[in-house]
Amino acid sequence: MSRKKVVFLWILFFILIPLLYFLLKLVILPNAKYIEYIILLAPYLFGVFTFMYRVDERLYFLYNKIRQWFVGTDTSWIFSTRYYNVSNNDLFINSIIEYFKKNNCKVLKSEKDFLSIHWRSKYIFSFRMEQDENGEYSLHFYTSIIEVSFRSIKKKINELSLEFENIENKINMPDRGDKQYQIDITYNDISPYYSFWVKALPGEKIISFNCSIKDDENSIITVDKNIIRYKTNRSQDLFSKIEKYLNLKGG
Repeated sequence: MSRKKVVFLWILFFILIPLLYFLLKLVILPNAKYIEYIILLAPYLFGVFTFMYRVDERLYFLYNKIRQWFVGTDTSWIFSTRYYNVSNNDLFINSIIEYFKKNNCKVLKSEKDFLSIHWRSKYIFSFRMEQDENGEYSLHFYTSIIEVSFRSIKKKINELSLEFENIENKINMPDRGDKQYQIDITYNDISPYYSFWVKALPGEKIISFNCSIKDDENSIITVDKNIIRYKTNRSQDLFSKIEKYLNLKGG
């Protein structure tokens, strides 16, 4: 959390909320007895909610789902799929070119083992045939970055799933299940999964964790599951950081 937000929280809890209480109690509603009950109950409910928000993933994601309806979170997607043991490369390339041309897509580059398509006049679909040491071919299909607004997620999923289905129908492979999909989803803001997992996941569920952080002196701190690695060019800074981290003072 940034220093500005921390300062705001101090002001909120120690100045603004007490000031609001006195305004309600002494000025706005001086004779309303239920104000005392609200003031008494509110901290308890707030404490319960914030505690459960950190430990119960259902509450955490429910809150974030409701929040997203108001603020939204745009994302960027990159697909990368590999189909193994593919045959009839030339037939596939020709059929794919024909299919996309019928859908008003432009062919950017066409070679024996590579094809790129301009999809929806915004994004690029690429197909590359690769041969392994055993002489077997695999097809690597990958996309450029696809920007997706929060309100259009379902629409974009339907569009892309249809394209995947049409592409895969043109691939000749003995085992239709011999493939591997991958998608990289980048949030414009912090990923809600990162925010929850870092705070709440029990240690036994974390197989590996690695994060590199830049401190105020532009030195790099690498935090692994059970290791802290600090890199700096100054010995004085090194030992001062050792003392701070070992005493849990942070950077």
